[in-house]
Amino acid sequence: MGAVRAAVFAARESLAPDEWIERHWKVQTGERKGSLMDLSLTPDLRKPAQAFAEPGVTDIVFMGPAQCGKTEVFFGVIAWSLDQNRGSWMNMLSVASKAEDYNILRFLPAMQANERTAALLVGEQKRALNTFKSGEVHWIGSESPGKAEGTPLPHTWTDEFDRCDELGRRKIEERNKTFSRRKRLKSGTPGLAGEGIDAEYQACDARFAWFVPCPLCLHYYTRHWYKTTVVWEGGNDAPPEDVRRNAWYECPHCKGKNYAKDRPWQASLGEWVAHTQSIGPVIREEGKPDAKGIVSGKIPPGQRWGFALSGLDNELVVNPVGEIAAAFVREIK
Repeated sequence: MGAVRAAVFAARESLAPDEWIERHWKVQTGERKGSLMDLSLTPDLRKPAQAFAEPGVTDIVFMGPAQCGKTEVFFGVIAWSLDQNRGSWMNMLSVASKAEDYNILRFLPAMQANERTAALLVGEQKRALNTFKSGEVHWIGSESPGKAEGTPLPHTWTDEFDRCDELGRRKIEERNKTFSRRKRLKSGTPGLAGEGIDAEYQACDARFAWFVPCPLCLHYYTRHWYKTTVVWEGGNDAPPEDVRRNAWYECPHCKGKNYAKDRPWQASLGEWVAHTQSIGPVIREEGKPDAKGIVSGKIPPGQRWGFALSGLDNELVVNPVGEIAAAFVREIK
């Protein structure tokens, strides 16, 4: 009898978003479909997930490439918030039909496939509304800003930010401005510099960039597209397929060649570093695993955190440096 009481009245576990995702969230697409999400495969998505539980942070901006795993992680964050009784959501995409398809084809099946969240579903689920014991999830399009008006709720997500109408983007921010524990997520692929999601990132109090170490000199750098950093043999006349396989990234410190085979090691030691911080080289001691470099400096105060991830950092692609270089060669031919 005591065991039954303990099972019924046991306190609900309190987990950080990334911990919850790895313990409960099952991937619904790709080769790992049906498996628990493993953030060691995409370590650059761990800190953006953690930001949702960071005290005092109200706005999270994620600027990154398509198909990098961010949608699956943000679905997991919504699931975590519902499981932890954090309140309702309103999610906006460019048009209502796409938002509803996002829900019916991706989000709702994922929630139904995960035991933890399936148990929270209540009643009939609709194309534009999910109902849970702990809150609701609304799906709207930016072309109908009137749907962003009404009952306040604590959490919003605007995806494909640059494709959303400006009025819709403004309206959805009104929904949770009265909540002290509000969270606003904005995500998208950047377009023009200084506009859209890039402008949102630049306006953040803390702007984080993803740093990875060179396997040769152990110093950290951020990946950017330059003629001196993305390199391949044969120049612009090289066959695109050869470029895709063989392009490398040149370390800006030692000029060493960093290949696709080095990426798992680099990702495992990668670190988000704010614009007010710096990071030292990888700590290497004989007989011990390599350790991340020491981050110096403080994260600046403020409610808005931004994360910028380059397409060259996409860990779901075997050699994103090669893919982007090959696309460049095809375009100029």
